[in-house]
Amino acid sequence: MRSHNVKNAASRMGAIALRNTATIGGNIGNASPKGDLPQPLILLDAEIVLRNCDEERVMPLDEFILGSKKTALRDDEIIYKIIIPPVSYSYAYYRKIGTRKANAISKLSLSSLIRIEDGVITDFRAASGAAGPRVIRSRESENILKGKRIDEVADALPSFLDSWNDAISPHAMPQYRRNTTRRMLEHFILAAAGMPENQIIE
Repeated sequence: MRSHNVKNAASRMGAIALRNTATIGGNIGNASPKGDLPQPLILLDAEIVLRNCDEERVMPLDEFILGSKKTALRDDEIIYKIIIPPVSYSYAYYRKIGTRKANAISKLSLSSLIRIEDGVITDFRAASGAAGPRVIRSRESENILKGKRIDEVADALPSFLDSWNDAISPHAMPQYRRNTTRRMLEHFILAAAGMPENQIIE
């Protein structure tokens, strides 16, 4: 299940003709906060491999994208490879909001995953696209839910949602993006707390 979010995001990029000519490297190198693939890849702790004629360097994708249209790529380098480490989780969520399914630039997107073991949240991650100058992932916010028992989720949820709201910085339609992000996160977390395991939550 580790690549579900990436597959889901890739399947919603533009029209079929675009998907047949576009590349993952191009979507990452463009460094748009509205890009479809950087967000779930950052969620999965993906690393990017950069190469020139003499050497290769590896860095977290979250550090490679510096801001809107800005990356750490040097003039003599190319994006050579993306490494996605294995990730074990109980539930996954991906949602892209656009004007239409085909050729739509994201107005807002969200990826999230959660691992629950013996009734305890052992891993939780979320990443927001089009909610700031780059993909937003707040590990400080994620830690609010980690270690919580399922029956403690409802009490911890307001603190988590407030923390995530502070982490994002939408420049356009801020109230819409903040409210919608909050509702998507709340839906996913509460659904995960009450569903059978190994489900994809839509």
